[in-house]
Amino acid sequence: MTYFGIEGANSRRIEVDEGLAPGAKTDGVEENLHLKRQVAELRRANEVLKAASVSFAKALDQPTTR
Repeated sequence: MTYFGIEGANSRRIEVDEGLAPGAKTDGVEENLHLKRQVAELRRANEVLKAASVSFAKALDQPTTR
């Protein structure tokens, strides 16, 4: 099907975005990709924080000399 002279995947994307065909709309897909990137970044930050807490805990367990 040709939609405004655009064929193939672009035509399909337009049909989905306008609700003429089933599927995920472009802005929903873009938001999903953004959220996946954000989750990955938060997981990396969480790993850094876990490693730091282990390091601080080890430092606190060391006997102090006075």
